[in-house]
Amino acid sequence: MIGKHRPTGKLRTADMCYASEFQPGPLLETIITDSASMNDAAPISRSADSRYRLYKISHADSINPSANPDFGEWPGDLGAPFTDVNHNGQWDAGTDKPKFIGDQQLWCVYNDVSRPLHTQLGYTPPIGIEIQSLQYAFNRSGVLNNTMFMKWKIINKSDAVYDSVFLGLWNDVDLGDANDDLAGCDTVLNLGYAYNANAVDGGTNGYGSPPPAIGVCLLQGPAVPSSSSDSAQIDGWWRKGFRNLPMTSFIVRIKTCNQLQEPPQQNPEYASAAYDYLQGKAGTVHQFIVDPVTGNPIKFFFSGDPVAGTGQLPANFPLGNASPQDIWILLGTGPFTLVPGDTQEISAAVHIAQGTDRLHSITLLKDGIQSVRDAYDHNFPVGVSRTKEQPRAFVLNQNYPNPFNPMTNIRFELPVSSFVSLRVFDILGREITILAGEELKPGSYSRVFDGTNLPSGIYFYRLQTAQNIYVKKMLLLK
Repeated sequence: MIGKHRPTGKLRTADMCYASEFQPGPLLETIITDSASMNDAAPISRSADSRYRLYKISHADSINPSANPDFGEWPGDLGAPFTDVNHNGQWDAGTDKPKFIGDQQLWCVYNDVSRPLHTQLGYTPPIGIEIQSLQYAFNRSGVLNNTMFMKWKIINKSDAVYDSVFLGLWNDVDLGDANDDLAGCDTVLNLGYAYNANAVDGGTNGYGSPPPAIGVCLLQGPAVPSSSSDSAQIDGWWRKGFRNLPMTSFIVRIKTCNQLQEPPQQNPEYASAAYDYLQGKAGTVHQFIVDPVTGNPIKFFFSGDPVAGTGQLPANFPLGNASPQDIWILLGTGPFTLVPGDTQEISAAVHIAQGTDRLHSITLLKDGIQSVRDAYDHNFPVGVSRTKEQPRAFVLNQNYPNPFNPMTNIRFELPVSSFVSLRVFDILGREITILAGEELKPGSYSRVFDGTNLPSGIYFYRLQTAQNIYVKKMLLLK
């Protein structure tokens, strides 16, 4: 992440690229960004606290919580996702539970305010951000089984405004054997990917035949103000009047081209060089590379279709043939502004696919990314697929299992976009919980109701849309 610090107007970085500018722990204070008086001593001191570690939990931990300290010590008070069992809006250790998005997930919190760490890479003063990081994956058949999801919540804990901010997702791909890789991108899917140049991926670390393709997809970019007809995903909800920025650049390192080398680490030129890359400026003297055919700047390298053999490909790149080699790729998105206290949420996915040959793997990769995106946009309902026929009517299904103890699934279908409210009530009409309250697109959805702390009995669940209200009952038996 690189942005312009106000009022100085100078670039500041918060990066990881072999070296790291981050340290463990949250920011419990407002960070003063005046370099002469920057208060980084307390965050540096508490970075050694073992509580600020990587937490790894799986669904199996729910059966035997004492077997995994990370489950029992889950840091919901630090920002880790949790289920608010007693519905009081705050984390209560021993009562509330870790919230699972995937079947296995890792969470940690870190910040960039150590000045010594910034001398290892970007060579700028710290920005003053806290990042809450979540990685998760599914043990589920289909494309989700070959996908890792990543989510970063970025909070400006400083006293400064940062504008013209860009974020980058950087990957030293190494697809099997690293020396025969090619790269491409799909601007519609917000996808950058790598594939093999040969029919067989040889070498000690090679995949053999057929070689797969792997991609990094920006699922949810930064949210910026937009028209009232737009909506942006923010913390699992769709918010009107905003939009999520797409991938705005895709740059590939080509070792045979001097102007596409890595930005110089531990060097004052690092920030400006990396900032140019995030904007798509990969040419010399902070300029875009211009396509000699169209005359337009090239912000997206290799945006052609290698399967069809059309468009801009490594073999016909304006800088010359980008031969198979050890590459890295960089997806950029921006610009946006972070004022003190602002939060941005970014999500991405890494997906790998193996077809019948190296090019068929690209086809399956893109199909898989589309299904991954659909599942993400619908909060991972069971069975969502882009090939599934769109529902033709509003449907509220009977929960399954029923009777249940203590959890059950409630499924519903929407033929058109609608604001949806799904609530559970006891037999006296008292509201127990809200399972959904959001604008949803057409499709099939599933929500889990957890009756762990409720007595046996009859409960009602009500689906309300802009068009109708549907009610069904279910039975909790303990």
